[in-house]
Amino acid sequence: MGGGGLIVFWVRLNDNIDVQKLFRINKNIIVIPGHVFDKKFSQYIFILPYAVSDDELEEGFSVLSRLIERCIK
Repeated sequence: MGGGGLIVFWVRLNDNIDVQKLFRINKNIIVIPGHVFDKKFSQYIFILPYAVSDDELEEGFSVLSRLIERCIK
């Protein structure tokens, strides 16, 4: 990434997703839970894609998607 820019993703998960369960079962993907910033962000996760390659990011989203499916209330 050129120009010193930083890309981050705030992902808001639907209310029917148990975010706390997601963090309990997630052992492979490093994301930051939004509640560490403020309780009003409890349904958000913070993703820093610049720390991995494009292929790793794609695989990470795939794994994260499968984990989220397991957390539907």
